[in-house]
Amino acid sequence: HMNNIKDIIVVLTSKSLVLFDEIGSGTDPVEGASLAKAILKYLIKHKVSFITTTHYSDLKSFAFDNPYVINASMVFDQNTLSPTYVLKLGISGSSNAFNIAKKLGLKAEIIQDASHLLVSSDTDVRKLINKLEDLTKELDQKIVDTTLLEHKYNNLVDEYTTKLKDIEKNRIAIKRKAELEAKEFLAKTKSEALKLLEDAKKLKTSDTKLHEIIDLKHQINELNTIDMPQVEKKPINDIPFVVGDDVYLSSYDQYGTIVAISKDNRFKVAIGNISLTLDQSDLAHVNKKTLPKTKTSNAIYTTSKVGMSLTLDLRGKRYEEAKDLLDKYIDDLLVTNLKQATIIHGYGTGVIRELVQSYLKNNQNVASYRYGGENEGGFGVTIVTLK
Repeated sequence: HMNNIKDIIVVLTSKSLVLFDEIGSGTDPVEGASLAKAILKYLIKHKVSFITTTHYSDLKSFAFDNPYVINASMVFDQNTLSPTYVLKLGISGSSNAFNIAKKLGLKAEIIQDASHLLVSSDTDVRKLINKLEDLTKELDQKIVDTTLLEHKYNNLVDEYTTKLKDIEKNRIAIKRKAELEAKEFLAKTKSEALKLLEDAKKLKTSDTKLHEIIDLKHQINELNTIDMPQVEKKPINDIPFVVGDDVYLSSYDQYGTIVAISKDNRFKVAIGNISLTLDQSDLAHVNKKTLPKTKTSNAIYTTSKVGMSLTLDLRGKRYEEAKDLLDKYIDDLLVTNLKQATIIHGYGTGVIRELVQSYLKNNQNVASYRYGGENEGGFGVTIVTLK
């Protein structure tokens, strides 16, 4: 054995591959292991590749500690005590001498004694090797599990990428369909609203409310602005407007009176008990002779009651009277675009309070309502907020 090793070392080159079978065997294990490590260190120093088999624990530890050497082993089936012929890199194998001796029928007391003797010799080295072997097996299993998870993750990514693309296509299709339906609905609504407006104007009965007609006309004009771009209107005439002028409001198809002019040339116009702020392009001069006559019984005014009060006092009113006043007051708030107001109903028997609460609860134009706070009148008032 040593003659062969001596002859090999003489003819070594950096391109050599040296194969050793049980290097350093056939002599004292301690001396043989030390001699084997010295030979391998020499080969490493001269950058010579080698493969060697061994049962020496010292050489296995040497491989773990040296960055240029890697342990390997042939997998052994512990249950059948037979080889599997599978090579495992990174793991040093065990000799399985005790298991094989037990299988061959060697007396148990001899095997037990051998185990005790083993503990007193190289237990620490074997523990280290066994621990490293266990860690390597655990790492290999984790690598397998990670590979499976990665494969599953990639499949999920592909699946959800496809789903997202489908969702985006559906979203675009739904959006286009919704836009088309909205345009059709808008056109239908405008047509119906205009018809209702014309029918309401033709009635001209004493029960027809002016603010209802104005509000409807205003909503129709707002619908028009959705479909058509805003176009700046030119003044109807060059005659300057002053406070007190009677004017025709083209946007509302109504007559009113200018009650105030702001610094930015905006005009506050009274239509009955309703006040609107408009641009000059919305106004046209009229002769007083052409103004429509109003019925005195209708509580519709041309120049009086300009603006809206933020408070409605229902104290002392009868139930029906309070109901009519409340209904008209909410309508006027909506027309003048006021969002919040205070309704005073007092404490009393609670009839008017319940009327107010019930009316507001069932009115679709009411966003919310509540009793007054400590400094607002408490349970004697209701604060209403419109949509």
